[in-house]
Amino acid sequence: MSVQWGTFAPDSAPSYRRLQTLGLTVAIRHYNDRSVPGLGGLSFGMPIAWSLLGVWLAEEIGNQVRPLSCANAIEAAVMVQALKERRKRARGHRKLAGVSDTSFKAFSGRGAYVTQPYRMGTVEPLLRLGLVVGASQRFNLYRLAPPGERILQNLKAEQNKLRAWATGSSLTRIGRLAPDAPLPAASAKLLERQLRDYGDAHRRRALLDLPEEVLREANMTSAEPPKGIEQAHWNDMRSGVALIQLRKAALDAIAVIEEQLTSSGRAGLTVHQAAEAAGSKLEQTAVLASTMLARDDTSPGQLAHEFARVCRSSAEVVIAELARRDGTVIRLLPNGQVGIGPAGGQLATGMDDESDQEGLGETATVIPELPRIHNLYALKRDLQLSMADH
Repeated sequence: MSVQWGTFAPDSAPSYRRLQTLGLTVAIRHYNDRSVPGLGGLSFGMPIAWSLLGVWLAEEIGNQVRPLSCANAIEAAVMVQALKERRKRARGHRKLAGVSDTSFKAFSGRGAYVTQPYRMGTVEPLLRLGLVVGASQRFNLYRLAPPGERILQNLKAEQNKLRAWATGSSLTRIGRLAPDAPLPAASAKLLERQLRDYGDAHRRRALLDLPEEVLREANMTSAEPPKGIEQAHWNDMRSGVALIQLRKAALDAIAVIEEQLTSSGRAGLTVHQAAEAAGSKLEQTAVLASTMLARDDTSPGQLAHEFARVCRSSAEVVIAELARRDGTVIRLLPNGQVGIGPAGGQLATGMDDESDQEGLGETATVIPELPRIHNLYALKRDLQLSMADH
């Protein structure tokens, strides 16, 4: 089972199916961060450099353009060149196709690049790894902290090129910033140190010190954590897995009802009819709800347990609540029946290279329900390669 912690809309038309949060966004975000605090969507090192360069460039040109626009422009410039050179991890295949104006003014404008750039995955780690200073997770308020400045010290040539570009010169090749290029060794070493030592680092450090295969083989039904993982950390990981599995089962039940509505062409089903159609899926949902209720719930307001208790109710109550919470694929009609939602009947579309919140470049293989752990190990490998290549 491969389950994402959360997803965003792609650069093209949005898929409402991806927004079936069922009111669990806060709880899922909580367990996401409890599994690997402060990692955000980071899975390789270079996006940190692009974002730091954006913060730096905004200040360098006198804040004429805000840090967010500068960072997006830099990333777009990187991707235009990466796409031409057919490099890995390139985004913007559709948005940047046929672009002729590669000026800083063009790329820093609204809508010039994809709606979900890699930069979005760096907002949290920039602040929580001590690379910037800011009052909140608002990118435009960020200023470079000393560790962030040191990461950029090994990219002076790229800084000079970007400064010239932002002040009117043509864009020149910035291959050292390519998405599949390694960070400079000293920058990679510093980023690894911040991961291990800065702020609330003990959970990140414990995972970094634990061999990946140990977690891959771990039994998530066991209350006993692997050696080196604190009990509270393990409890949060197990609760996160249980919640994601419960949500997946609930979405499976919704999918059955959607299929019943679209195939029959009916405007609505009674909750009893919907419950009968999704009977086996609701049984599985109830089983997983019991599992969630047996786990600790540290989410705000115990949102995970609240959802699990609903899923242990009678079938009709569960259907009505799922329809109410969803509202996109199926929805609760004013007459109390279950009808098709605004996204009902749409074909499910897979994640594309512009819409993956967590930055996954491949299927998570460590704990599938917790892709942020997979991302941490991917980042660890990327930084080790960066240090070994120099």
